[in-house]
Amino acid sequence: MKTLLQAVNDVLLQVGERPTSSLQSVVGRKAVLAIEAALVDINVASDWVFKKLATPISQQVQETFTIPGLERIDAVHYRNPNTGRETPLQAVPVEQLRGVYKTLSGIPQAYATVGDDSIIILPYPTEANSIILYGTRSIVAPAGAEELIEIPDRYYPLLLSRALYHMLITHLADTQAANVKNQEFLTLVARFIQKESSASRSGRNMYRKRGTY
Repeated sequence: MKTLLQAVNDVLLQVGERPTSSLQSVVGRKAVLAIEAALVDINVASDWVFKKLATPISQQVQETFTIPGLERIDAVHYRNPNTGRETPLQAVPVEQLRGVYKTLSGIPQAYATVGDDSIIILPYPTEANSIILYGTRSIVAPAGAEELIEIPDRYYPLLLSRALYHMLITHLADTQAANVKNQEFLTLVARFIQKESSASRSGRNMYRKRGTY
């Protein structure tokens, strides 16, 4: 993964500008905005495998448990600590959850979503890490120059291509070159989608990381 500053300088070099050590310069800020716009475009271009997550919840969800950057919840499972077997929890409205499942601790039965990125579970799990949340996260733009852009390195050409598209429009006003980059981006998206769909669904590989968490 590259930092935001590294990506900014890659974009600047591609449009004939000098690298910068600050994101506050006029041209540096344009590159930051181009990268942010590119990340939005990539986020909605496909339901990318690298956006998938399977995370254990390490606390009892007595009120709400929040997963920053969560785009949607795909499933919530209870994992039996003795057998490792997973049982899906039922998704219910929060009013029903609190009305029906009044036992506060024990084997979890259901969950409710609160807002976009939080859940409540009842009964509360009695064992740590017995709840596994399967979901999809959004690609969040880094806030600082040294923060990493959280997309895998193999997808970096996709980011660079789209950021250049935005930079060509906003910085150089070169619509012809921007159209070329737009077509390049669409071609790359199709290529990566094809690679993801053809990758093995068992074991681990660069496009799918499956297994026990």
